[in-house]
Amino acid sequence: MDTVNRLTDHLQSIYADGGWTDVPVRGVFEALDHVEASARPIPGRHTAWEILLHLDAWHGAVRRRLQGEVVLLSPEEDWPSPPASTAKSWQAALEMLDAGFEALLDAVRSFPDDELFKQLGDGRHSAYETISGIGEHDLYHAGQVTLLKGP
Repeated sequence: MDTVNRLTDHLQSIYADGGWTDVPVRGVFEALDHVEASARPIPGRHTAWEILLHLDAWHGAVRRRLQGEVVLLSPEEDWPSPPASTAKSWQAALEMLDAGFEALLDAVRSFPDDELFKQLGDGRHSAYETISGIGEHDLYHAGQVTLLKGP
């Protein structure tokens, strides 16, 4: 199996079943309803909904970087504001996260294996580091959401 396929499988595992952490990124959000997702149990900290939008923003940024763009997110793009909290808008956010993640996976799948260790357009990280990093990023924030929900 080539490295691109291994990375793709690893990202899918993190998202769907949590990989070796057993904390699936998608499942952490799916376990919440719109009220829980928009709650701010720790004043001054992000809500689960804000974190979901942040993950979606970074899935898009990494996808675009893999496609050759130099992407720098503004603070508003990095941490978008959620819409009004309704069951319908929460379901739409979950669907958006899934679609953005699938688009990211498509970008990873189509990335040339022999280009993985070359620097991307920003000159800071290789494609390999960027792909690995988005998985680490997702798990970090899944942990945050788990702590926000409480026991």
